[in-house]
Amino acid sequence: MEEAAQKAVAAIRGGDAAAAQQILGSLHSPHVLHALQTTKQLGNEAFRAGKYTEALNHYREAITGYRYLQPNQQQQQQQQQQKQQKQQQQQQQQQQQQQDKEWREQLQQLHSNCSACFAALNKYDEALEAARECIRLNANWPKVSIHLVTAAAVAAAAAVAAAAVAAGWYRAARALYGQQQYAAALKAFQWAQKQQQQQQQQEQQHQQGDSIAVWIERSKDKLEQQKRRMRCSTDYSRFQHLLQQENDEEVEAAAAAAAVGDVGGPSLEFAATTSEEQRRQIEALLTGAPGSSAAGSSSSSSLTKLLRFDPSGKDAETPRDFAAVFEQLAAAKAATKQQQQQQQQQQQQQQQQQQQQQLLEAQTGVALCKYIQA
Repeated sequence: MEEAAQKAVAAIRGGDAAAAQQILGSLHSPHVLHALQTTKQLGNEAFRAGKYTEALNHYREAITGYRYLQPNQQQQQQQQQQKQQKQQQQQQQQQQQQQDKEWREQLQQLHSNCSACFAALNKYDEALEAARECIRLNANWPKVSIHLVTAAAVAAAAAVAAAAVAAGWYRAARALYGQQQYAAALKAFQWAQKQQQQQQQQEQQHQQGDSIAVWIERSKDKLEQQKRRMRCSTDYSRFQHLLQQENDEEVEAAAAAAAVGDVGGPSLEFAATTSEEQRRQIEALLTGAPGSSAAGSSSSSSLTKLLRFDPSGKDAETPRDFAAVFEQLAAAKAATKQQQQQQQQQQQQQQQQQQQQQLLEAQTGVALCKYIQA
């Protein structure tokens, strides 16, 4: 840069203004401007020091530099022509975009009207297809909606939702609501409300005659009802399974009771001293068969006595004393519980001893450290 500046100065001194201007034009403008500002500052310093001749020279050099940095008329004309051409191209592009926009809006309005007609006729598949055509033409249409939220296309619906930037999602949301796809309708209505709020199109929303907020609440209610019906259906199936299991158990019990009551089936053996009434009560107790009224009114003590057999027959077998067995089991259980409590107490005592030992060791260590530091 310094070499180019020296050449430019030499050209200026030699009277070759064109060469000087060409050299200065080839330099990077910010660097040249910085050099001219530095020259101006040098002139200011010389002026403050009273060196007016030196200051004058610096000012003249700066003036010459600024003068030759100014583009010539030919360059200005070229720049102006380029600017005009650029403006003309922009205008043509804008006109073309405007025509394309008007064309799309006309088709879009027609497809939107078709979607509304199909929805009114409860032809929701056709309404969805018309809404898709609206989206393909222009995603910014305020009444456009497209539904791809099915069991196999949730990801595709999210991609379409991200691409849509207008307050749409209304027409297809109505169609989804008619198809009882309340979850998808709720998403579509929510997107419609969000986009309408962003674009401040509340007046257009009132002109539609149907508030999206109302449809959102309806979709929420219907979705909640649908979920409750599904839960109830699932619970009923569980109850039916339990009822079937219970019925099977009752059938098995009845079959066992019938087998006991059959002539050829197994029979109970009693001691010779057991009365007929006692035999019926024991059979009712062991087999579950209905017994006499006396069995239903007997107390627990009488049942215990019935279970205590003391036959006087010579060859009779002596049954086990069930009451004594129950007492032995209760005593064993109490002893086990007492043993567990003793073990827990021993463990707690051991833990306390360990904690005390650790505390003592810590205190001893602290005291030793203090002694060493002293």
